[in-house]
Amino acid sequence: MKFHRYQDIENLTPAWIQAVRDCGFDKECAEWVCAVKMDGANLQICVDENNEVHYFSRNQELGRYDNFNGYQNVVARWHLDERVRELKKLWVSSQHGTESGLVLVGNNVYPVSICVVGEFIGGCYRHKDVPPVQGATKMQGRVNYCPDNRWVPFDVFVYIHTPTGCGYYLSPDDVEFFCRNSGLYSQLIVFRGSFDEAINYPNDFQDEVGHLMFGLPKLEENVVEGVVIRPGRELRFPNGERVIIKNKNRIFLERGHKTNRQKKPAEPMNELEESMYDNMAEFITESRLYSVFSKMDLSNLQQQDFGKLVKAVFEDADKDFQKEFGGQVQVLEGEHPVSEFNMHKIFKQINKDICAMVRPVFLDKLRENKNKG
Repeated sequence: MKFHRYQDIENLTPAWIQAVRDCGFDKECAEWVCAVKMDGANLQICVDENNEVHYFSRNQELGRYDNFNGYQNVVARWHLDERVRELKKLWVSSQHGTESGLVLVGNNVYPVSICVVGEFIGGCYRHKDVPPVQGATKMQGRVNYCPDNRWVPFDVFVYIHTPTGCGYYLSPDDVEFFCRNSGLYSQLIVFRGSFDEAINYPNDFQDEVGHLMFGLPKLEENVVEGVVIRPGRELRFPNGERVIIKNKNRIFLERGHKTNRQKKPAEPMNELEESMYDNMAEFITESRLYSVFSKMDLSNLQQQDFGKLVKAVFEDADKDFQKEFGGQVQVLEGEHPVSEFNMHKIFKQINKDICAMVRPVFLDKLRENKNKG
């Protein structure tokens, strides 16, 4: 089965809000939903046209012996293979498809693949009446969901194998319906209403996923990571991008105003370079580090992964930096010689800052794995 990377959901911005209004989606779609954004690792479980099951992390297909954060134990414990196959069967049946999994499009029948996208969560629940679970992988640990590891779907993509291909995401209501009727958890929807109400819905309330979804006792201090906002049915911008956005709690944002700059700079910088350095340094935050962690197998973290982690944080930060300041950098590089404006000097300092930020968190993760083993 061909790997299709699940899109990165961008943060809510005035530009995105305006783009929705310019397309008329705020009026065209009467109902928008806000769902709790969960702080874990992306895990996709897909059933292809031959009813074979495939597993994908954010960045790649997982092989038979890849134990991405211990996901195989969760798949076995909760019978996820069978339940995702059942979800596909239910969807095909809802379309009046055949027993063999074919659906009618026009005058012909075609096979179907379904990909269920979810968040791999848990490994930490700080409540005096809830004991820790031996062997569980602590996924981030910033928000408490459950002491063991579980998988909570939040999106379902259907692909019909017509000659030209036909694929789309199910509505939030359909995701909830098909997940629950196949024995799977489903995202926690906390609001339904107009577009303006959705974009103004709070992003800093207490997270009750553990209590409402898993029946665990309430926690007093367990702030939510944020909410994901999307229309009640799939919409796409003219460029093909899906209409979906996240509104993160400010304490989880991947951009801040405090820098982690080391007292001794890698190389002296002039005023022009200092100004651009300050712009890029806003993108170096611990929340971004945890976002990068969510794409990695934390259960198998090794000392030699430090360099890979630093590189991943830099590339993730640079991607967002270039979106906002790439044009300014090009202008400055065109107007000034390297002796007056040198981005490599800035990158060198940023990498030094990232190393200082990553090292203590990385060492904590190594210690956790050692203690768990």
